[in-house]
Amino acid sequence: MRISGFPNSFYDTAPKKRRIVGLVMVAVLLTFFLVFNRVPKLDTVRADLAVATSPVAQCFQGFCIEGSPDSSLLSRWWDFSLTYLRLVSFGM
Repeated sequence: MRISGFPNSFYDTAPKKRRIVGLVMVAVLLTFFLVFNRVPKLDTVRADLAVATSPVAQCFQGFCIEGSPDSSLLSRWWDFSLTYLRLVSFGM
């Protein structure tokens, strides 16, 4: 029996049961991935972002960049990216 176009049960057919089991399994796997892989790295990401956006010279992933305090975030990011690209391409 249908009420306004929606079935009464989500489990009335085999494909619907498989779909729900699949969604539950994806949710469990995604939860495990986030808890054991992404969440522990948030502190590292915060520290790297703080170093990359700071106006003073600091080291980030093994190399140091000197930035002037009056430069914008975009110009510091551009200099940082070009320096990193040069070092990575030189290392290859």
